[in-house]
Amino acid sequence: MQKLAAELTETGNLNAISDAASAATLARAALTCAAYNVRINLNNLSGVEETQTLIAQLTEIESQSDQIDSSVKQTLGERGGLK
Repeated sequence: MQKLAAELTETGNLNAISDAASAATLARAALTCAAYNVRINLNNLSGVEETQTLIAQLTEIESQSDQIDSSVKQTLGERGGLK
């Protein structure tokens, strides 16, 4: 969802750029909330190796989301004139 919203900030109607950016931001917030729950629940897993793998995957997803967030902010500056 975040990626799609980010794409709309780049290619969508300029009059709706803030709507697309808001959608991307809300998707990022949803990911953050879900990640909190995943991390809490991982405390109950017995397999350390499995837990480490899941944390690594979650960290990668968060990193990708951070990159998308940066891209949205850059696009808002370039297309929307936001500073």
